Amino acid sequence: MEIIESIETISIDDIQLNRMCGIPIDYAMEASIQTAEPFVRMAFI
Repeated sequence: MEIIESIETISIDDIQLNRMCGIPIDYAMEASIQTAEPFVRMAFI
């Protein structure tokens, strides 16, 4: 997932934002363990 535009403000609750970021990371980690060389690469810039 890549968001190119600059994000100035986010109008949602901190807990909701945490879940929105955490769920895809959890899925990526679960999927990676099914590969020969599991890893997950992510960046927040």
